[in-house]
Amino acid sequence: MLLVTRIGQKTQKLVALVNKNISQENVKVELASLFDLSFVIDTGKLIVKIGVTDIKDFDLVYIRRAGTTSTILANTLGIYLKHEGVAFFDSVFGEYSAKGNKLRSLVQLALNNIPVPKTIYFANSENYPDYQYLVNELHSPFIAKNIEMQRGKGIYLIKSNSDYEFLLQGKKKLGKAKFFYQRFVDKNHEYRVIVMGNEATIWYEKFPSNKNEFRYNSALGAKEIYYDLKNIPKELKEIAIKASRCLKQEISGVDIVQDKNTNLFYVLEANRSPGFELDENLSPEVKTFSDFLKRSVCGDNQLKI
Repeated sequence: MLLVTRIGQKTQKLVALVNKNISQENVKVELASLFDLSFVIDTGKLIVKIGVTDIKDFDLVYIRRAGTTSTILANTLGIYLKHEGVAFFDSVFGEYSAKGNKLRSLVQLALNNIPVPKTIYFANSENYPDYQYLVNELHSPFIAKNIEMQRGKGIYLIKSNSDYEFLLQGKKKLGKAKFFYQRFVDKNHEYRVIVMGNEATIWYEKFPSNKNEFRYNSALGAKEIYYDLKNIPKELKEIAIKASRCLKQEISGVDIVQDKNTNLFYVLEANRSPGFELDENLSPEVKTFSDFLKRSVCGDNQLKI
């Protein structure tokens, strides 16, 4: 499989000539666009397709070109192919890069068996999944999330087909805006755990600005209550630390929700540069962060990611 960002006449001619030169019955090069990729992401299990074909059905994947709009996508695919043992070129795409987005982080978390809500993504921003397909895969309601936006923006709760149609109309106006679709976790708690180095250092619970708000972001008025670290549940702490490690982040703000029906924890996101409350009377974050930097400079921290 030869993947490019845009299929043109020259690329098509190249593939035709290569197939002519190979002239072997059981070897054939196929051509496709990176934007034909789709992802179904679940804890410990991913399905990546190019069109309708599982990417693992190919013996070799050559990511020939990845432009500025598709570098992160190519990197996400490379990380997946490396994990699954599928041969691919260039191997650099299988290495960690500081440049990423919510999609690549979710893929890395899922590949490391960190619990995440089931997520579906189509790389082509004009390829809108069928509403009934999303309901069958994710149940109703489900979340639509703009992969590039932060601080609670670009996140929508889809309760009906009319909600979905409204989203698609707005999406067309946004041009190249890309969304993934995610199972809505009916939660009874949402926490943030601040990980520094290899330790959970702070944890607090988020409460929404009003009973109708499903987003628990401080930027949207959510309140935060800080708890004594010695009371943090062991599983919550372990998930947060593992998430930070697998993303190679020495400092992380890991957002974790607890399903009120099953009590299971799910990681929504691991923020690489979490915001800190600067009022030291309200939060221990500034002091804890200062102490961590001091220990790091003085050599007392064992930062082994």
